[in-house]
Amino acid sequence: MLQHAVARLGKGFRISLLWRHELFRREIWLRYRAIFYAFSMALGAALYLLVWFEPAVSISALTSVFCGGLVFGLARFAGTYSGLALGARFILAVSIGLLAGQATSWRSQGPWLDGVVGPVMIEGWVTAIDPARRGDRIRLAVHAIQGLPANELPGVIRLTHISERHVDVGRFVRCWSVVRPPPGPLLANDYAFDRQAYFEGLSGVGYVQGRCRGGVLGPPKNVATGLQLEIAQMRRALARYVYRHAGGIDAHRGAGFAAALVSGDRSFMSPDVQQALRGSGLAHLMAISGLHMGLLSGLAYVFVWRNLVLIEPLALRVPVRKLAASAAIMAGLAYLLVSGGSVSTQRAFIMALIFYAAILFDRRALSMQSCALAMMLIVLWMPWSVLTPGFQMSFAATGALIATYEAWRQRRRSVELKPAGFGFWLKSLFVTSVVSTLATLPFGLFPFGRVAEHSIVANLIAMPIFTLVSAPVAMSSLLFLPFGLSDEVMQVFGLSLVAVVTVADWFFPDVEAAQSAFKPMTGLSLLSLSVSLGWVFIATGKWRSLAIIPLLSGLGIWLLSPAAGLVWAPSGDVLLIAANGRAERIHVSKGSGLMPMRYRNVERRELCAALLCQYVIGPSRIAIIVRPDEVACEDLDDVELVLAKYRQPESFACSPPWFSWQDVPERAGQQWRLLNGRLRRVAPPPCGRRPWRSCYSD
Repeated sequence: MLQHAVARLGKGFRISLLWRHELFRREIWLRYRAIFYAFSMALGAALYLLVWFEPAVSISALTSVFCGGLVFGLARFAGTYSGLALGARFILAVSIGLLAGQATSWRSQGPWLDGVVGPVMIEGWVTAIDPARRGDRIRLAVHAIQGLPANELPGVIRLTHISERHVDVGRFVRCWSVVRPPPGPLLANDYAFDRQAYFEGLSGVGYVQGRCRGGVLGPPKNVATGLQLEIAQMRRALARYVYRHAGGIDAHRGAGFAAALVSGDRSFMSPDVQQALRGSGLAHLMAISGLHMGLLSGLAYVFVWRNLVLIEPLALRVPVRKLAASAAIMAGLAYLLVSGGSVSTQRAFIMALIFYAAILFDRRALSMQSCALAMMLIVLWMPWSVLTPGFQMSFAATGALIATYEAWRQRRRSVELKPAGFGFWLKSLFVTSVVSTLATLPFGLFPFGRVAEHSIVANLIAMPIFTLVSAPVAMSSLLFLPFGLSDEVMQVFGLSLVAVVTVADWFFPDVEAAQSAFKPMTGLSLLSLSVSLGWVFIATGKWRSLAIIPLLSGLGIWLLSPAAGLVWAPSGDVLLIAANGRAERIHVSKGSGLMPMRYRNVERRELCAALLCQYVIGPSRIAIIVRPDEVACEDLDDVELVLAKYRQPESFACSPPWFSWQDVPERAGQQWRLLNGRLRRVAPPPCGRRPWRSCYSD
């Protein structure tokens, strides 16, 4: 053991000596420069989104220009690959990411609601319909809002339609509604819906009182809005066609899933199917992302390539692989337009475009360099997506799989083994499921606080069905469509998805599995785990073992961070959060706000029937009072905090702090955290300092 440690130290010393040579530094830089720039730019975009103030554009631009000049200056006087040049490149890449965030924020500016509006009459065109727990969520391209001038009209709003709906996508409607700005996060590290809504162009959310009714106004005069409506109507017609023809046994479970996969429209999917897929770890099948884009474009590539090879005169004179790559790009672009062009689909298309462009230009298609290039393009185009779970999971899984298969390929070459047979395919499927699940685990725990315990097994059973049956059948149905034979193929497509949903049901038997089972993860812990994963991407050989240092640091920070606390959400429910992250949800008041994202699936319980309900959070005891006039002060001797539906009576002079439902802001709620044995009130996230987080009166 001692000899091995001395050998490792000697190897590290030799590398430190080699670092002094220009050629060695040049080789290292050329190998990892794309990854270096990608992570630095992503860090800059994340910094722009996370700081509590709006950075000045002039400072970011001057920093970029200064660092750019510094890089060229240091290359001449201190060496192109010196430590100072590396630091200047880092600051330059961070500044570019910061500028990309500022430019996208400026591009996303538009009319923003100052507060709650309504109930008023709202007119607009339906651009999308999404299923929700209660009714449907209708997206409207706003034409007019009663009482608002034209220059203050929001562009797009989303309304929850609870009653029976008689309008469809593309229809001009009139809705008697209440609308407000998108709500911000209620807890630290919670899902920032207002930020994502701002960059997606969603200016307000609300609900419909009654139901929306069709109007008589024709298509909008705005060309962009009109084109958007035409595409939305085409997607809706495609989803309805697939839903109607993909039926069969248990049609309502497979047909809605099929419509969502083909068109991106989930309104035909039942809520129990979506919940089963999420709880079993198969939710990635619902979102049109890298898997679907890769399967579709890959099947198009293989189909065109194998058929063109059979044409001998063409195959001998033309590089058929490049023609197949071009066909795959066109198939991916068509799928991007048909599926609605969501953020995850755009990201998947960019990665597929880089993959097939590498084939067109005779470069290595599947490599860490192509993954890094895709990350840079996405940071420049959609910098706000850096903090979304979709971005993080996508690149975490892609990078981990590339690193794993590169190491696997080198190992097989060293022992001269050739990949062949069913056993190799089964082993590849197992490795893919395990690696992708472990790589994306931190990025699912951070925002949602839960993980599907049986996701690896569920993916091992469901993915062969989806990959070998569902995806090829879905593509073949498009080929049979001109011959009128796609209906029968669509039925096979729907039946294969029924099998996938059945697998999801096996590994998600009840709702309890969806409840939060882990303590909240801190941002520092996630950063340490991300550094560990990034080191796995760039390191080779035994140097990858050093990734265990940030891995253990991140786990230690997570386990030692305080989690216990109390939240009175704008929904009117009180959350009692234990030290292990488990929460108890108690219904106290009736509110119109939201629950924190990570606790929205916790089962709601009614308040006890006593005059004074006491609960324990660690060493602290709280009391929830319904009728304060009937409670005596001696009943609150050992109580640290009092929550009540009504304000404290003037005649009530007891010592514990008193918070009533009237003191809970509908925008942010109230939060306490257990620190050093006492409940400390936590200030809500600041508002008004960023363009997407407005301050408005409840």
